[in-house]
Amino acid sequence: MRYFSSVVVVLAVFFLSACSDPGEDIISGTDQYEANEVLFCLRRHGIDSWKSKADDGSISVFVSKDDYLKAFQVLKINNLPRENRNTLMTIFPDEGMFKSPTFERIRMRYGLETEMANSLELINGVREARVHIVIPAEKDRRNQVVSKPSASVIISHDETLDVDAVKKGIQAFVANASEGMPEENVSVSFFMQTIGDLIDCKGQATDG
Repeated sequence: MRYFSSVVVVLAVFFLSACSDPGEDIISGTDQYEANEVLFCLRRHGIDSWKSKADDGSISVFVSKDDYLKAFQVLKINNLPRENRNTLMTIFPDEGMFKSPTFERIRMRYGLETEMANSLELINGVREARVHIVIPAEKDRRNQVVSKPSASVIISHDETLDVDAVKKGIQAFVANASEGMPEENVSVSFFMQTIGDLIDCKGQATDG
């Protein structure tokens, strides 16, 4: 009976201490998918976390005050939450705008850069990707472009990425997705981001 009473007391203390720590929101105003991705990552690192849904439908993820700094570091290393890249329609809406040839080139180039970066970030070991495309506008007397388009790709990665193994594939991917761009016109720069003993959280998020 004495053992049972001790267990009850311990559980009561634990419950009261948990209730006294409402936690700190590590991210707020996000959607279900991103919240689950953050929960998945934090829990893989042994950080207790939970989510709460606001009246407007947005979701916040909370951690205890004691775990906040570690949680912040874990999410930063894993580039979470993901940067919200604007779509073409949010930056260049169709309605009420005069669509000049220059405007259309900008739309197409930005859309291509964004989609390429999103695709490259699916590669295991890639933390973040940026693609910058240069499309020459200068033409000769026969209305032909003097030089071919080129691209510069910046890859931030962890130590698990085999740079030599993926570089050629990245060049081919960018060139094939860009009309008239030869592979030799695609430069790829790699920058390693050390994770140390932290876990790479890429993978399928849970419904947590």
